[in-house]
Amino acid sequence: MFPIRDRRGRVIGFGGRVLDDSQPKYLNSPETPYFQKGKEVYGLYEVLKKQAKPPCFIIVEGYMDVIALHQYGVGNAVAVLGTAISEAHLNLLFRFASSLVFCFDGDAAGAQAAWRAVEAVLPVMRDGRQVKIMVLPRGEDPDSLIRDKGIDVFTEMQDRAQPLSDYFFLHFTESRDVNTLEGRAGLVKEAKSYLKKLPNGVYQELMLGQLKKLAKVEDLDIFDSNAIKYSGKTFPLIAGQKRNSPARTAITLLLQNPGLMKLVDEQVIGSKGLDSPAINLFRKIVKRISVAKASSLVSLVESFRGETEYNYVRRLGFQNIQLPEDVVEKEFTEALGRMIRQEREKVLERLILKEKDQGLDEFERRLFLALLEKK
Repeated sequence: MFPIRDRRGRVIGFGGRVLDDSQPKYLNSPETPYFQKGKEVYGLYEVLKKQAKPPCFIIVEGYMDVIALHQYGVGNAVAVLGTAISEAHLNLLFRFASSLVFCFDGDAAGAQAAWRAVEAVLPVMRDGRQVKIMVLPRGEDPDSLIRDKGIDVFTEMQDRAQPLSDYFFLHFTESRDVNTLEGRAGLVKEAKSYLKKLPNGVYQELMLGQLKKLAKVEDLDIFDSNAIKYSGKTFPLIAGQKRNSPARTAITLLLQNPGLMKLVDEQVIGSKGLDSPAINLFRKIVKRISVAKASSLVSLVESFRGETEYNYVRRLGFQNIQLPEDVVEKEFTEALGRMIRQEREKVLERLILKEKDQGLDEFERRLFLALLEKK
């Protein structure tokens, strides 16, 4: 019998495991307002007690694996509670670490669980997050592997775990011949539906780039084609369609129309506490226009050459977007406003969760109150 604690150390339920072949193998306490399997992570409290910001979490399949790994000194192991990993689980873990390693037993069930984990994690793979997949040798689980071969072998396997991107594309390519047109067409058909689930950003662009490389195509649109009509003419839809977030829309229009700088309220984009990759990139572009005097699309894109954002900026900047002049300013202003509101809401949500768990320091409390006033 195992006590289940929330991340603050409070016992909210119990889990049991049989020691013979009886069924069910695992049994948890019934769900209550305080204990919900889809939101709690076993072992998280113990990990955070040792290290508030672990470099990564190792996610294993059950209580026994967590306990065994902690006994052998792997102090960052956690598990979900007899249910598939959910977006709530993932967002909870990513609050404390930017890197996750999924560890699965070397059997058919482990392989199926690994792919389910990939499907679950795609919608939350924002830029800066890292996920790896570690499948143990056939017939092994973490406990047996460490007992038979030692902790060094387990650690080495963890270091060699496959990045999510490699595991994702191998899943689609190992069973088809991508040297044929039919194989590449099948690859695109299956893979692109998953890439749609990724949040807009650099990581999505890189994954799409890898799909293009494997399929040997130069242009590939994984999104539904939508359009909007202005004055009887049809133009690509920017704001409001699935393929472009407000941040992406605002960045694209500013790159292509540096004169829109006159509409940017620097006090708004300079607001303290707004520190997402999108906001920071937007600020960089504003600075290049106002300080470096980059006054054209080409000069703006070239000013990023050699920097990590270069390929992303170039792709957005040279999108084929055609809008009437009398519509551009309206689209940009609305997209910028939505971007700022969304970022404020994310910060507020994070501060509310921290207030419940740990409390806020003085700076965070002032920031919280300031953001509330602007809602």
